[in-house]
Amino acid sequence: MYIRPTAPIVDYRTRWSGIRRQHMVNAIPFSKAQREILRILSGKIVVGHAIYNDFKALKYFHPKALTRDTSKIPLLNRKGGFPENTSISLKRLTKELLHKDIQVGKNGHSSVEDARATMELYKVVEFLVCPGEGGLLLTEMFVYKIPIKKKLLTSPSFRWGGGTKRSSRPWGWRSALDTWGVLRPTPAREEGIQAPREIPLHIVV
Repeated sequence: MYIRPTAPIVDYRTRWSGIRRQHMVNAIPFSKAQREILRILSGKIVVGHAIYNDFKALKYFHPKALTRDTSKIPLLNRKGGFPENTSISLKRLTKELLHKDIQVGKNGHSSVEDARATMELYKVVEFLVCPGEGGLLLTEMFVYKIPIKKKLLTSPSFRWGGGTKRSSRPWGWRSALDTWGVLRPTPAREEGIQAPREIPLHIVV
């Protein structure tokens, strides 16, 4: 299925897209495709790599709280041995973290292959096992509405699994890596259980 853009096509970029002139003959008009795509995306969490490019092509901006961009998750970069604040290509991240080669075909990128690789990368950091809690899976990793480098010395609640649990003592919080990052907690005092080095969580303040 192909979509005909609103502007004239001056370069099909066939090497990367695999698209040729004949594919546009019976292509779906952009306006029709856009309506259907936005209907599908409405209210959904969207995972993508450098997904702002896709939204730009759609002439659409998805709610930030429902967007997961694997090109902007410093934890993924760190796990792959890359600088945290650098945008790394999907191909390189997939090679380092998933040990897979993608985008090597002669007919251009496969959107299905790219989408699958992106979802696999997202799953690397979506569910992390929290030491000291019986291997409990923490399912809400993204932190919102917390300014970068803001330190909290209160006892926040941790929402995980099916309920909410409040920490029993203060924690000194280092900065959130970024809007899509993971907080790195450090105990304010040494007594009690040792905090995990990284906790994926949703803070309730």
